[in-house]
Amino acid sequence: DLFHMVIDFPYKSRPLAAIPKSWSTTKHAFEVGIYQTELENSIRSLDYLEHHGKCLDNIQPGTSTIPHAGRGAFATRFIPRNGYVGIAPLLHIPDRDTLTMYATTNNTVDPEKTGRISQAATGHQLLLNYCFGHNSSSLLLCPNTGTSFINHDGVTPNTKILWSEDPTYHTSEWMEEPVSFFDNIWHVGLALEYVAISDIR
Repeated sequence: DLFHMVIDFPYKSRPLAAIPKSWSTTKHAFEVGIYQTELENSIRSLDYLEHHGKCLDNIQPGTSTIPHAGRGAFATRFIPRNGYVGIAPLLHIPDRDTLTMYATTNNTVDPEKTGRISQAATGHQLLLNYCFGHNSSSLLLCPNTGTSFINHDGVTPNTKILWSEDPTYHTSEWMEEPVSFFDNIWHVGLALEYVAISDIR
């Protein structure tokens, strides 16, 4: 039928990713609204949370003690060496050039003339500062939790970053895929975990 033809459409997009994956859920969304439907689907049992949940309040943002660093992350409780600091599900950006900024013009008289006025880059969007990447790849991986406030300290670091081993958050098979694979992936499937390498107070 038409619903399954849309769901199984081979060319994925963000709008398609927002459509519920079952007809019964879609009908329910028509009745109560997509917000209520997504809210209901997001509720998990205590048993589920005990097995799959990750604590997100071990750290909180604040003014960094590192000069010129701006804001940083601070522990809300004692975290022992080898203790869990936080998890960072990663938003993926297949082409880092999407964060490059160019000089533009806004022509209110002739909208056709609105747009980029130079091929020379003027800078990058701030998000680039918080993403992980490699010089030989166009792919960027950007944490989307409070772990992005953790600043780099090359002298006395207290945290290390590891690939998550929890399949709830990390799809290890994706690690073998080419960058082009991520062009049509519209959900998070990779994650990093931050682990204390010394006691954090």
